[in-house]
Amino acid sequence: MSESTMTTNSNSILFKHKWFLYSTEFFSGMSVMAVELGASRLIAPYFSSSQIVWTIIIGTIMIAMALGNVFGGRWADHEDNPGKLFRRILIAAIWIALIPVFGKYCILLVTGAMILTINTNLLVFAAFITCLLLFVFPLFLLGTVTPSLIRFSVNSLEESGSISGRLGAYNTIGSILGTFLPTFVTIPTVGTAMTFLLFSGILLFLSLLYFYMTRSGKKIFLFSIPIYLFACLFVHRS
Repeated sequence: MSESTMTTNSNSILFKHKWFLYSTEFFSGMSVMAVELGASRLIAPYFSSSQIVWTIIIGTIMIAMALGNVFGGRWADHEDNPGKLFRRILIAAIWIALIPVFGKYCILLVTGAMILTINTNLLVFAAFITCLLLFVFPLFLLGTVTPSLIRFSVNSLEESGSISGRLGAYNTIGSILGTFLPTFVTIPTVGTAMTFLLFSGILLFLSLLYFYMTRSGKKIFLFSIPIYLFACLFVHRS
């Protein structure tokens, strides 16, 4: 039996009851909100937590999600299996895990460059560029999740509306938990850096579970787990 046939059969078993797809939608929505709240805490010591900064954070994240929806829909039309989707989720997870490692240095670099190049609205430009560099790419990738999941969840036109609504509900419920958990649980107890690691770990687990159950992407384990462990070690030692 070829590897592609094994992957197809594993996909059929994995998605038979759609629980895995709904779980992916739920935790993706949760992670988006957790990253957004973590972003505000990460950049607050440098740019404050004013309404201007919050507007920049929310605006850039909405741009990233909108672009992810558009491109995710286009890509979903040409994807035969969810492998590429879960690769995108894995890349987003690794990127989010590395934010506590490189975030401070990125902020300092951007701020220094802005001081040397502009004279007015330093806060606005520095916060905006920082959000673009740190948060837009992983949230763009997470923005591709919903269109792709609709593509792989819907088996007939008659059920397209109910399944799309169900996926949207799971995403929204996940977003609600992703709003409350960081604010009231993870950030007060373990800090901002560990919050990024916790939610990126959830995304990493989901993607690796997919590749394990479909018996594909063995090389992904070799590079993703060491990077995540490096980020955990860095945060622990700092």
